[in-house]
Amino acid sequence: MNEPYRPGFEKANIEEDFSAPKYSKVRGMMLESYFEDYRSHYQKIYNDNVNLIEKKMAFYEKSGIKVNDEKNAYYNESLSDLVKNVSVKERLLEYDGQLIQQINPIFQSPKPSGVFDCRTAFFVPEKNLFGLSVSTFVFDILVVWAMAMLCYVALYLEWLRRIVEFFGNVSIPDKVTVPFRRK
Repeated sequence: MNEPYRPGFEKANIEEDFSAPKYSKVRGMMLESYFEDYRSHYQKIYNDNVNLIEKKMAFYEKSGIKVNDEKNAYYNESLSDLVKNVSVKERLLEYDGQLIQQINPIFQSPKPSGVFDCRTAFFVPEKNLFGLSVSTFVFDILVVWAMAMLCYVALYLEWLRRIVEFFGNVSIPDKVTVPFRRK
């Protein structure tokens, strides 16, 4: 279980302790209590973030910045829907025994499977680079520079000429004739 909020279940083996043979009413009540705590914990985090946003908006309004006018001028609803992936029908998918969140991928942190795994969702703001978390902008700039250096080396070492010469030496027969037979 990859969930960081696990009060009372820190050392529990979820698959073994809550399997069908060991499941009981007491364990069911424990799970029900956990889910209620889980919901209230993340609801509190959500409410705190909403309050913080409202305080920031009030501060900007006091400073003379009209937040709603700025939002109307610079906010793109279609781009927001694309980035948040709100048009997806199934918000969660089950794959290899894990739940994969389909909606709001931009707010997820990448979870690489290894040091060289740099695959993430398309609009994620950070990528994995050799085990380090790097902003997507820096990652993309490094990829562009690496490709430019590879092209420079290819030009310097004349790889294209060598490839053309290699395939130029391959002989292909002009025409294969099959004798015509009459029956």
